[in-house]
Amino acid sequence: MKKTLLFVLSLFSCVNLFFLSGTLDTSFANAGIGTYAPGTLHDVVYGIEPLPDNSMLIAGTAKINNMSGSVIMHVLQDGTVDTAYGNNGKVLVQYGMECYAYGMDLQPDGKLVVTGLTYTSLVNGDLFILRLNEDGTLDSTFSGNGYDIKSFGGGDDIGKCVSVLSSGKILVAGQGTFSGSTEALFLMYNSDGTVDTTFNNNTGFLVVSASGDVDQINGIAELADGSIAAAGYNTNGTSTRAITMRISATGNLIGGFTYVPTATTTSRAYGIAADGNRWYMTGTSDDFNGTDTWVARYDVAGPDLTFNGTGIVTINPAVLDAGFSIVLQPNGKIIVAGTTGTGIFDRDFMTVRFDSTGVVDNSFGSNGYAITPFGSFADANSVCLSTDGKVLSAGFRAGTNNDMIICRYLNDINSSTGLFSSLNYPLLSVFPNPAGSSEEIRINGLTEDDYLLSCYDASGREVVVENISAVKGTLTLKTRGWTSGLYILRLVDRNTFTVRTARLLIR
Repeated sequence: MKKTLLFVLSLFSCVNLFFLSGTLDTSFANAGIGTYAPGTLHDVVYGIEPLPDNSMLIAGTAKINNMSGSVIMHVLQDGTVDTAYGNNGKVLVQYGMECYAYGMDLQPDGKLVVTGLTYTSLVNGDLFILRLNEDGTLDSTFSGNGYDIKSFGGGDDIGKCVSVLSSGKILVAGQGTFSGSTEALFLMYNSDGTVDTTFNNNTGFLVVSASGDVDQINGIAELADGSIAAAGYNTNGTSTRAITMRISATGNLIGGFTYVPTATTTSRAYGIAADGNRWYMTGTSDDFNGTDTWVARYDVAGPDLTFNGTGIVTINPAVLDAGFSIVLQPNGKIIVAGTTGTGIFDRDFMTVRFDSTGVVDNSFGSNGYAITPFGSFADANSVCLSTDGKVLSAGFRAGTNNDMIICRYLNDINSSTGLFSSLNYPLLSVFPNPAGSSEEIRINGLTEDDYLLSCYDASGREVVVENISAVKGTLTLKTRGWTSGLYILRLVDRNTFTVRTARLLIR
């Protein structure tokens, strides 16, 4: 009996309550929301990277001195700006007339690589890449002066995403204009910022044409076999379709490109994340009533049909929905950030979590969704996990001036271990506890209200959900058929929305 009790206590200490998962972390910034205005207009976050101390780097665009410039900032764990970083808290990049930072990636040594678009003339934009030291200064060892600008001629050349590969080389992807045609572009750099001339038959870059007006890559991810998966879209006349492809580390296209089989033929892929030799993508597709968010899973053979039975899942919580970024939890769950709303000028931050099979995970936020409104329109463009497992969604909100936004949400895992995080919550009084597998338990000390009762096993899987009413302050729950183990109960008052929890052991 003593050993059993010790085991139970150990379980209770290891498996923590996770029912705040998907709610704003009120210890961050202003009640979970950080607002930043480095410029006077059009402040937008396009990328966010976590740091080991639970702080983060963000990159995006701001209007400064009547010019759009790329802005990189270091935001501390509490949501304040690190004024020691760069110039009083920010790094401003203005190459030419306009400059936009779209993609970023962190090297193992803490240096940050950023790519985007700069207009060095009135007509055509050029691709740029730069590298910053940990303090925000330009790394002069990179390309001789800290940055490189590439023009392929005839139109906009854009770096949409960048990835520091396991080899130490740096791959930039986006689009390039060649002979008046806009094509998907991959550009490889050595770690010192010189172009890797061994890439694609000594050219340093790879161009992929899906035959149409515009081909663009929005996300890349390195796979376990060393190849790189990519996601984007192809526009051909009035048709726009999401595409994915895979290239070798030496710059060869493997098997051509593939149209992602979304529910409609009008779709775009924006975000990508990899797990071994599988990759996950998210994007948006048009339907008759607006747009939907989709998530697809692929492996080297094509769509992974074990994911939702079709390789793809589509959600549409509102009229206008889109997924812009995706990240994988260590426990296999999938988090997507984007937007949802009733129209172009009425949309909110959306962060949604799926389980590993593609089903919306109801243990996160409200029925799987963390939706944060800002009173106008807002997009979450990038998502990541902090070192302690919390969810960071970043983008912008509209208003008098656009502001950069970071929302930090509580989560039920530690990103390094995959275990439940410590989330304290008021406890319920449950008797008996432990209980037998065919016993009735009573939850005491309640008001005579209606409740939503959810029950989760130790892995976080929801096994019971029901509406139930308290009689004389007590709820009665039958455990007939429950297997032995640790369960966590979540009780939501449907009138006051008060949430209380309990841990229950079934013998």
